[in-house]
Amino acid sequence: MDLNEELLSLTRWLIIATFSASFIALIIALWGKWLSSIFFKPKLRFYYDHKWPDAIKIPFTTRIITNTPVPKSEISDFTWSYFLRFRIKNNGNKSAKNVEVIVNKIEKKNIDGNYHPYKPFIPLNLGWSNTRGQIYYSLIPPKIEKHCDLGFVLHPQKRQIDELIDYDEQGITTSYDDKDVIFQISFVIKPNVIESYYLLPGTYKLELIAVSSNSKIKSQKFELILEDKWLDNSDKMLAESIGLKLIK
Repeated sequence: MDLNEELLSLTRWLIIATFSASFIALIIALWGKWLSSIFFKPKLRFYYDHKWPDAIKIPFTTRIITNTPVPKSEISDFTWSYFLRFRIKNNGNKSAKNVEVIVNKIEKKNIDGNYHPYKPFIPLNLGWSNTRGQIYYSLIPPKIEKHCDLGFVLHPQKRQIDELIDYDEQGITTSYDDKDVIFQISFVIKPNVIESYYLLPGTYKLELIAVSSNSKIKSQKFELILEDKWLDNSDKMLAESIGLKLIK
């Protein structure tokens, strides 16, 4: 091969390389985000263990503004509570953005042994743990998990310290005061109908969904069992009075 043929061959390869590079650059510019979303994406999953730190006994304190004994005085009250919270983990290889969790459906087990829709319920957002009821978690990086509150049970003798509930006004003192265990779902916005988020003793199926602005919806069912028996010992309470587990 003489010099001219070598130069011609080199020129051909340079043209092919330039064209290929331009074509690849065009593909990346036009479909780069789409291709990236195929190989790099978040993957949300639910996790729960019926023990600390998912199921915990903690103090419940509230501050109440009152006009007695002096105008606009502030008092505080305290009781014990049992909180149940699950974990949302990002098992993908890309950060999940603006993650929210919604209680999508509740069914209650009736005396016939079958589950039926819990009629007072409407789908609403849960709040993320330790965020003062934040609806969206802005970013969950890959392989990181965050707690989300499902609900809690207050000590029956001091249930009225929950300042969000006006018991007398809603006329519920007679129907709820004789119960030791009432599970309150941790909705960020409380519905006007208290039965929508106050669950009396019984067995329930809850369907929750987790989704972010850049992920698919992940659905998960829980079984919640409530026995009407308050126990101060946390191990016994979680074993005998409050049961929660993930189900298929």
